[in-house]
Amino acid sequence: MLDLSHLPEAEREAEALQLAAAEPLRRFDLAAESLLRVTLVRLSEDAHVLLLTIHHIVCDRWSQGLLIGELLTLYQAFAAAQPSSLPDLPVQYPDFALWQHDWLQSEEMKKQLSYWKKQLDGAPVALDIPTDRPRTPGVRGQSKKFRFTFSRELMEQIKKLSRDEDTTLFVVLLATLNTLLYRYTAQPDIVVGSVIANRNRPEIVNLIGLFANTVLLRTKLAVDLSFRSLLKQVAEMSLDSQTNQDLPFEKLAQELQATGVPRFQVVFNLQKSPAPFRPLPGLTLSQIDVSQELASFDLFWLLEETDDGLSGLLEYNSALFDDSTIDQFSEAFIQILQTAVQQPDTLLSAFALPGDLEA
Repeated sequence: MLDLSHLPEAEREAEALQLAAAEPLRRFDLAAESLLRVTLVRLSEDAHVLLLTIHHIVCDRWSQGLLIGELLTLYQAFAAAQPSSLPDLPVQYPDFALWQHDWLQSEEMKKQLSYWKKQLDGAPVALDIPTDRPRTPGVRGQSKKFRFTFSRELMEQIKKLSRDEDTTLFVVLLATLNTLLYRYTAQPDIVVGSVIANRNRPEIVNLIGLFANTVLLRTKLAVDLSFRSLLKQVAEMSLDSQTNQDLPFEKLAQELQATGVPRFQVVFNLQKSPAPFRPLPGLTLSQIDVSQELASFDLFWLLEETDDGLSGLLEYNSALFDDSTIDQFSEAFIQILQTAVQQPDTLLSAFALPGDLEA
């Protein structure tokens, strides 16, 4: 535990936030150090900050929610002087590793590998996204975050379009992003990455570990293609990618080394918003977002379904983009959606974009 209660009250929280911001930048010693670092920062007798830093090799986004939930369950039992109420796990992570090892030798793996090789054959190596500043080879900028929201009316219109076209919310939103990228880059062949939970066995749904996998979603676009036609293409491609989602991206990259792995700079995810901290007797909880990580991608679009509708989080490489450009991106995304839900037969060339985003 780190005690900051001796500092003047105005300095305690600022110091705690600095400590939290520095934590993700500290490297792990994989050979000698635990892959979970825990620091309890004491601000006062009844105010604390708990810092949990976990190496990605043992945890994914889904696992973060599981970890917090189990931690709260254990805290509640401890505070009541009761034994742990967590159920025994039916399997452990090594069981999953063994399953995956055996699967990688199977005919199904060869079938999925064949699909991805065909799907990505001739795909562009990179997406030529115009930036506010030139790229500097070997230099990664800081990741910044921009949040935006969707009106309840727009959310209802999106759901109606999904029903009318017999498709999903994911497909409508991905088609919207593809339209934006096409209008912005003028490239007719676009590859977007997407991270999936990859928990396709009931035994591992509540298991903490790294299960997430990356799939590459390739879309062909043209000026005379309508949004409705784009939806059908994206729906078929998304379904095929789900059917072939078990192949680890690392295995695919290894197999494609000779011909070149598409370098995806844009990632798109749709997820259910994590449940808020459940109330505990005598304890008030809140989460502090202090991530100062280096950007792994140019743009990471994370859309979350909530009880109130839909919200968006756009993480971006601040070395490449100005805040005003990212604001325009979000505005353009919503503007395309508003047109698409009302007039799905609109040609991609006819979608108007705000500002100076059009290629």
